Amino acid sequence: MELRDVPEPAPSDGEMLIRIRAAGLNPVDCKIRDGKMRLLNRLDLPMVAGSELSGVVERIGAGVTRFAVGDRVFARVDKTKLGAYAPFVVVDQTLVTKMPKALDFADAAGLPLAGLTALQALRDELALTAGDRVFISGGAGGVGTLAIQLAVWMGAKVATTASPRGEELVRSLGAETVIDYESELQGPPRRL
Repeated sequence: MELRDVPEPAPSDGEMLIRIRAAGLNPVDCKIRDGKMRLLNRLDLPMVAGSELSGVVERIGAGVTRFAVGDRVFARVDKTKLGAYAPFVVVDQTLVTKMPKALDFADAAGLPLAGLTALQALRDELALTAGDRVFISGGAGGVGTLAIQLAVWMGAKVATTASPRGEELVRSLGAETVIDYESELQGPPRRL
């Protein structure tokens, strides 16, 4: 990777130009940089890296109806285009959402990838519903903390793993059962 000056992109139909205020650094970004994702996603290099961001809508293309110039937004950029590590990025409006007023730019930039991973796993893959019980491994991690909150919001009962240091956090997010992976998961497996 290297630093370069890049021209400001222009939005096309259905896209918007976002002035980036913060960008997330996610494990997938490191894997892309190291070439570990090339079998899944062939990128047209060179390109601006970065998968998630927060910022302010600077311009909108024709057909953009849900956003206006000046809106505070966050987004997960198109996996084939990336671009979150630049001053400006063009993103399709379907990949963007407005930021809640209580959220700052730094926190918002770290939500898209982990949040979508948690939501898609619980809603789309597991079809979680009220009354279900779910086990979320690594509850104190980025995806885990969001998955616990989403599962509780969906009405499920949550069990998770955490270190003693992370137990208070995962319980505060709604986990009912916390397994200390440093002591309880040593030795032969046991039935929970």
